[in-house]
Amino acid sequence: MNEPQIIESYDIMFKWIDESAKYVSSLAPRHLVTTGAEAKNGQQWFDVMHKSPYITLASSHFWPLNWGYYNRTDPTETSIDYSILKLDEFVSNVANWSGALNKPVGLFEYGMMRDNWGKWSGLNGYSPDAPATHRNKFYQAVADKISSRIADKQFVGAAFWAYAGIARPPKKPTTDISWVGDPPHEPPGWYSIYDKDDETLGIIREFSKNIGAK
Repeated sequence: MNEPQIIESYDIMFKWIDESAKYVSSLAPRHLVTTGAEAKNGQQWFDVMHKSPYITLASSHFWPLNWGYYNRTDPTETSIDYSILKLDEFVSNVANWSGALNKPVGLFEYGMMRDNWGKWSGLNGYSPDAPATHRNKFYQAVADKISSRIADKQFVGAAFWAYAGIARPPKKPTTDISWVGDPPHEPPGWYSIYDKDDETLGIIREFSKNIGAK
């Protein structure tokens, strides 16, 4: 499951998660089981998503642009700094909530698009050639904050979205599917990281080394 939403009631959602997780655990009793929850709707939602004894790993996602924290057309530091402030609050809350349930937690989705102002405004921001100034600052913030939480045994890790490698989005509109990390309903290249993104990949590489040593 991924990013489940409570539509009818907390009880219905909990029952579905509990029964599904129990079944998965019966098939693979030594595997960690999680919900793919975003954790963006407060502690009550978080508890419903994770309090089942068959959920053994809590989940969180953080999307500053999608959630309205980041203004992609703002070239100043105001918007990206605000996004990092919200990230700090989010990580702190999730660490406390999962700690209260006595369960490990990971940041299993996070991402940031490339610069989307000036020459790179509009659709140009989806180009692999667009700079990644704010993305790199955001990725470094994630690495720093999650690394410190791992050291305190409050987080188990983080997974960025998404690595496209040598793939590139189409330069002209096409009906062909171009897999560059983004799902079909999102613009190709929105959150893609390419093999040429040396600074971004360097941040991820150092992050991986740091958490591997903890």
